[in-house]
Amino acid sequence: PGTAYTVTLDNWYYVTGVDVLGAPAAGSVVALGDSLTDGTGSTYSANRRWPDLLAARLRTLPAYRRLGVLNAGISGNRLLLENGGPSALTRLDADALSRAGVRAVIVLEGINDIKGTPEQTDPLAIEDAYRRIVERAHARGIRVVGATITPYGGYSA
Repeated sequence: PGTAYTVTLDNWYYVTGVDVLGAPAAGSVVALGDSLTDGTGSTYSANRRWPDLLAARLRTLPAYRRLGVLNAGISGNRLLLENGGPSALTRLDADALSRAGVRAVIVLEGINDIKGTPEQTDPLAIEDAYRRIVERAHARGIRVVGATITPYGGYSA
């Protein structure tokens, strides 16, 4: 009793990913996004973010169709420019395409670009970013599902 955590560390260790061995699955789908994917505003620790709901639905499928869901949402993330972390284009390989068994990537990014700095409001630049994500994923045989950017009221550019 009273002996837990008795070692002092000079470093802070963190996990960047976990591969789980479990029931057979047909692979995984990555949810690449911003705060809408990350779960900002959802009930803390309730597993009610849209990727959680997708995972619950996929668990009901037969094993040969079942996909695990990897939530790669980062609050404030943007397609084009860094914003407190790497952009979606920068982190695509590490956070999505290189993950174990990935079969598809769902992309829900762009609202922070649209409401962001003036150099990001060019619709052609945003369209090009989506195109580049699709090309990079397809080059690895990974499907891409583009999610519709949600309405954003009360903002004027």
